[in-house]
Amino acid sequence: MTLQTILEGLYEIGRTDEEYNPLDRDSTISGGKIKVIAQAQAEIEKLVPEIYNDKLDLNPERANGWNDVEIVKAEEMTSKAGNQMFKVSLASAEDPNQGTDVYCVAEKGKRWLLKQLLAACGIEPDADGVFDWDIPDIEGKTVQGRVEYVSETWMDREGKERTTQKGKIVEFRRMEVR
Repeated sequence: MTLQTILEGLYEIGRTDEEYNPLDRDSTISGGKIKVIAQAQAEIEKLVPEIYNDKLDLNPERANGWNDVEIVKAEEMTSKAGNQMFKVSLASAEDPNQGTDVYCVAEKGKRWLLKQLLAACGIEPDADGVFDWDIPDIEGKTVQGRVEYVSETWMDREGKERTTQKGKIVEFRRMEVR
């Protein structure tokens, strides 16, 4: 069931039942129409993780493995623990509407993912192992990210335990020519 189908069903209920206004929380629903509303709510709950999970999360129906991703935006920030890091927004090269954010820590001993990302963008370290780069050097570049999908269990608002698949980029490399 698509979101459009759900909304059309809710509209039809509102149109045929004078007592029900989907925009009014206090309105009532007569007869068996409450069942339709409950079904619509259940379908919307299924869609919510897809809609709000790090934009749209890289396609969880795909198997673990390498995916071509474009670096859409990068910004410097500080983590809650006080570590300097970069939030890198990625989009799937196949479908720009799908993407995720990756947080690359820039502190000594923790910057392995940032170093992989820079190397994947063609930025090489100098003789001392220091990368000389700026954010515009990586934005717009396409690299490969290795995605691992893991099951995450969480509690919904009604206290029901739910399990969803979430993709996480765990490694970067340069694009392979196909």
